[in-house]
Amino acid sequence: MARRLWPDTPRRTFISANGELRARNEALRRHYATSGPTTYVDVQGTFCNDEGCLVYLGDDRFAGLTSHDDGHLLPIASDYLARQLLVRLIVDGIGN
Repeated sequence: MARRLWPDTPRRTFISANGELRARNEALRRHYATSGPTTYVDVQGTFCNDEGCLVYLGDDRFAGLTSHDDGHLLPIASDYLARQLLVRLIVDGIGN
């Protein structure tokens, strides 16, 4: 981010996003949507949509940075993932 997206940091981007990984994720999501009792937990979909992947959360682009590389979440993003995806799955009951 420091080299490519500073000082005009977008909220979302596809820069450095792995297109092949996104395609695989989408194929898995579609497959498991109709696979019966199995629930696909779409971590990538929590951060990425048609506009790009979240670069940062909140108002501070430095403190809210979601990742420092292409595969590891920073603490703020892990908390966001837990609240936005995992808690919902637990509360709703996985597989209901």
